[in-house]
Amino acid sequence: MQPAISLTGPDWPVLGSDPQQNPLDLSMGSVKEDAYVQRASAAKAPLPGRDEARHGLPAVCYVGMTDKLRPTLVGERVTVRPGRPEDVDALRAIRAAPSVACWWGDPEPCDEVEAELWGTSEVVLLVIEVAGELAGGIQYHEERDPMYHHAGIDIYLGARWQDRGLGSEAIRLLAQFLFAQRGHHRLVIDPAVANTRAIAAYAKVGFQPVGIMRQYERGADGHWHDGLLMDLLRDEFTPSEACDSSPRRRKVCAMAVKTRAQSPDPSLPGAPDKSP
Repeated sequence: MQPAISLTGPDWPVLGSDPQQNPLDLSMGSVKEDAYVQRASAAKAPLPGRDEARHGLPAVCYVGMTDKLRPTLVGERVTVRPGRPEDVDALRAIRAAPSVACWWGDPEPCDEVEAELWGTSEVVLLVIEVAGELAGGIQYHEERDPMYHHAGIDIYLGARWQDRGLGSEAIRLLAQFLFAQRGHHRLVIDPAVANTRAIAAYAKVGFQPVGIMRQYERGADGHWHDGLLMDLLRDEFTPSEACDSSPRRRKVCAMAVKTRAQSPDPSLPGAPDKSP
């Protein structure tokens, strides 16, 4: 098993002033910029491959992190990334759309969305992109008590991106990150019992029903509605293989082979492994 490689990406947006908060782990999947591959070559890093991350799970398609909580994850069709200031209005517009608001209620105020995007609240909100377009949001929260350590996930997609398997792909990417990088052994999600499409999408990833939570959540109609608790254990999770066979993955490996065959620029720095 090749060791994980972390390189510092100086152009990556960093939360705070510590550049070491910004690791770029090339063993975990495709990269977006030739410069990152060049830095890997200069550091004599092994090529991106089907490495294993923590806990025996294949590493997620993983580009880098703004900080330890907000990764950029690249799948076959979906990219999950940290938010930007211009994403706030777009996310709130999706939340306000009828197909989303019927399950989520009214959008949160801008300052609350910003706090979730920047990782300064208990919820970490990430942006879902499809073909370069903002398609929705996916968020997680962590229970840090060691006796009950686990993470919960929620997701919403705009109407244009629903019923295409994109939500399942985004959940699989985030689940793999939470298992392999955040050290969780159990994930939970709690759709409304009536939201059969969401339940089917979560089941596709491997979530199993635990039980009905009666009168769990107040709906937009003012009445209490039942929720379904579903969970997914690390030992039951099947990581996506899309990262290893996707055109983007193959292109990255080809770029790395070509770059390593050339004389590397000795000024391009490597950095020790700073994976969370």
